[in-house]
Amino acid sequence: MTGSTEDMILNNDSVPERPERSATLSALADLPEVERRTLVLAYYAAMPCDRIAETTSSTPPSVLSQLHDATRQLLEGIATHGRN
Repeated sequence: MTGSTEDMILNNDSVPERPERSATLSALADLPEVERRTLVLAYYAAMPCDRIAETTSSTPPSVLSQLHDATRQLLEGIATHGRN
């Protein structure tokens, strides 16, 4: 997703650097591409599940599964990066 919402989020220097932001961005960058893209489309681009499925050539149940996995991995990653 070059030049995308995902790049804007990961490379946004206009937001002040804070430990929480750093841990969140690191955890987001660590996600597998499919989960990261799905999470970004759902939460940052506010795209509905059926539209994400169309955009990613997936199905709505797969999108929901990816969101579940991505959210779990993101929270685990934030906890890990927040300790470092």
